[in-house]
Amino acid sequence: MNQKQIIAQELNSSQSALSNIDFKSGQTFKGQGEFLLEFFPRLLKELPETQHHNSFKVQWECFSWIDVLPTGQEQYRLKIKALTTIPLTCQRCLDDSLQNIEVNSQFILLNTQDEVDDFPLENDDEDALLNAYEFNLFDLIEDELLLALPLVPKHADQNCQKHLINTVEQSDTQFEENVDLIDPKTGKLNPFLQLKKLKLN
Repeated sequence: MNQKQIIAQELNSSQSALSNIDFKSGQTFKGQGEFLLEFFPRLLKELPETQHHNSFKVQWECFSWIDVLPTGQEQYRLKIKALTTIPLTCQRCLDDSLQNIEVNSQFILLNTQDEVDDFPLENDDEDALLNAYEFNLFDLIEDELLLALPLVPKHADQNCQKHLINTVEQSDTQFEENVDLIDPKTGKLNPFLQLKKLKLN
């Protein structure tokens, strides 16, 4: 399989330009840029209401190409990357937690809905989308960011107050449960005292 040699057209980094791309023209495209998070209303709904979103940005990059099969058939492919850091609610302590969201997705653009429906689900390398004369790449970027959100946002353990409190409480409980098993001379758990406790139980 070889790539068709075409000079890629540079995409204008604006929402309107990315919302109306003619991928069926046979032209290939490339582009990169960034948008404020306020351009992505569905993504904004995932943020805590207390957060001001003006400082958060989404960086994006895309390029497309045409693969030529040995049979002469051409397959149009698209790759998009996106990266952002946004605050989500930690489901352990319920405080805001900054989460890095990264997208690195590849697609094959097919000409009929039947082809898209028949595309094998077990293909882990790429997904199938319906090609179009007015393809909305901007919406696709937001779709992929939403899919990349963690199902259960959490702080890293060392940054989560709830986790640290639980760890301390658990340690205290374990100490209280085993305090009668500690040898006063050595300050360590005595295996014979542990055996005695098992027999009593």
